[in-house]
Amino acid sequence: MEIQQICVIGAGISGLVTAKTFVEEGYDVTVIEKEKGLGGVWEKSRSYPLLTTQSTRDTFGFSDYPMPASYPEWPTAEQMRNHLHSYAEIFGVLERIRFQTEVTNVSRKTGERPGWLVTIRVKEGNGDETKEEKHEFDFVLVCNGIFSFPNLPSLPGREKFAASGGRVLLSLIHISKTVLPKF
Repeated sequence: MEIQQICVIGAGISGLVTAKTFVEEGYDVTVIEKEKGLGGVWEKSRSYPLLTTQSTRDTFGFSDYPMPASYPEWPTAEQMRNHLHSYAEIFGVLERIRFQTEVTNVSRKTGERPGWLVTIRVKEGNGDETKEEKHEFDFVLVCNGIFSFPNLPSLPGREKFAASGGRVLLSLIHISKTVLPKF
């Protein structure tokens, strides 16, 4: 079986966990991150000195990689970044991240081998110059978090899906638990 190419857009908490999961399952994963560093809202340029979490250390820990017990109950932004960086490094995600790279377009590819064509703009040198690249992937997962602009693409069959009771949801929209089935 041919290894499938996965594109994860965003290297915040969701993107890192998504990438790690697909890497563990044997997929070839590329993570595209527009910032200089990983962490999403915890990325260095998006935080300030002495910023701490609003939730406890254990809330932000991963089941397979908890936060260090030496961290305070309310970790700092720097500690969050360090933990996420360590997580990405330990699970083989860090070397798969393309930093300072912005996705400018994602389009469906049809034909013999359907998939997705992802157009990116890569910052070069001091960041003033960019170059455009196009890459093909079998799957694209958008993990750009709640602080990005939502985009619900036009999907063939969406109206029929909705008419039959289905719902297309964006993870950034906070919904009540009544929308989701109970398991």
